[in-house]
Amino acid sequence: MKKFAAFTLTCLIAASGFALAKGGPHQGPNIDRLAEKLSLTEEQKAQFQTIMEESREQRHSLKEQYKPQREEMHTAMENLRTQTDAKLATVLNAEQMEKLKEMHEARGQHKERRRHPENCDKEGDEEA
Repeated sequence: MKKFAAFTLTCLIAASGFALAKGGPHQGPNIDRLAEKLSLTEEQKAQFQTIMEESREQRHSLKEQYKPQREEMHTAMENLRTQTDAKLATVLNAEQMEKLKEMHEARGQHKERRRHPENCDKEGDEEA
């Protein structure tokens, strides 16, 4: 379960990195919206965007490299997530990191409900 949670967070971070780089519709929040929600300074905003763009490029490279070996790819993605989190922790304060984590978790729950609505009840997220 911990590996699944870590993989899910990796995917969310990766997805937000992709969304930040593209900034188009239906691709998640753009950097300006994230900056506002996290109360980033201009310097933090620039560093955050750079880190996420680097992460996106590395993620694409890893996907190509490990396409035939899914399990190894998941491990590599977990390592990348850890590295990305460590870099972001040098830019964001503890409160901003916690808020970012909450945003990623909420986005992941929303995506999971859209993918598997049969696993969610109408009042919330109570899964068996």
